[in-house]
Amino acid sequence: MKRLFLPALLLLVACTTTQTGQILLGANALYTAASEAGETAVKAGTLDKSKFKDLDNKAYAALVAFREGRITIEQFREALKPLETK
Repeated sequence: MKRLFLPALLLLVACTTTQTGQILLGANALYTAASEAGETAVKAGTLDKSKFKDLDNKAYAALVAFREGRITIEQFREALKPLETK
């Protein structure tokens, strides 16, 4: 367990102290908030569960594409909008 703790701690520090790490953590938070908004809409009955799964999968794919540098933050935010507005 000790062998895993130090590398994990160093990774966490690196992610929170570098600008790139902060941007990636922010993108994860944006995705999580959008996904939770979609889940709330499903519970409220304003969004069909299958439609939510489709939108959530697209939003996650956009998160991965952003992490890999294939899309910009603006494109990522646009991909989240359908999930946030339901």
